[in-house]
Amino acid sequence: MKAPSELVLFGVLVAVAGWLAAKGEFAGAVVAALLSAAFLADFLRDYCKEMKIAQKWRLDRWNALQELERKYRAEVYGRVPPKLDQLNDRIRDAEKRAAAEIQERFGPLP
Repeated sequence: MKAPSELVLFGVLVAVAGWLAAKGEFAGAVVAALLSAAFLADFLRDYCKEMKIAQKWRLDRWNALQELERKYRAEVYGRVPPKLDQLNDRIRDAEKRAAAEIQERFGPLP
């Protein structure tokens, strides 16, 4: 994201508009104010677009993790209730496979 440079430019343009208005050059102040508004609008549009992409990525990741959980839960418990030690072994194996699949799909976890 280009936030710092765009926000600095926005601040400079607002300062220039204020300085020109204080000097009595209102046409220049209006032009500087319009430019600063355009830069701010561009920055906000880009920021909102990036936030929407990040939100979609988080939602896709959450849905994929929920799908993996359902898959491995069905695999672990099956149709017939297993004995406790078999269940623990199945859970451990499923957790290892799920962790490997998560790392394969999304990279290393933070």
